[in-house]
Amino acid sequence: MQSWGIVPKIREVDEFLRANTNMQKNIKESHPELCFWSLVGKPMNYSKKEKQEFQERLDILKCKYPASEDVVDYALKSYLRRQVQKDDIVDALCLAVSALIAQDRSFRKIPNTVEVDEKGIVMQMLY
Repeated sequence: MQSWGIVPKIREVDEFLRANTNMQKNIKESHPELCFWSLVGKPMNYSKKEKQEFQERLDILKCKYPASEDVVDYALKSYLRRQVQKDDIVDALCLAVSALIAQDRSFRKIPNTVEVDEKGIVMQMLY
């Protein structure tokens, strides 16, 4: 259900990348669960929708990026929950923190070998 909910946004990015092939080297795919796993070296203790997950994930981010709580607080005050959920804010911050950390080292990739779809877009997640 959640995947189908973001299909229109995936389509937007896909169309953008097809129309702007020069941006394909700059825009990459990732997933917050992979990034959290990479940051701590193991899967999270709590599933995304459990009460404890928010604090667990925020604590991990604060260790890697001390201003994380300020960023989350700002987003929570600036947007209504119907616009963005708490867990989505933490997921987005995880992706940003992972990208910031990766500036000093290279990303890991799934799959390791590059695969391309029928439109020429790379199908690979970075974390």
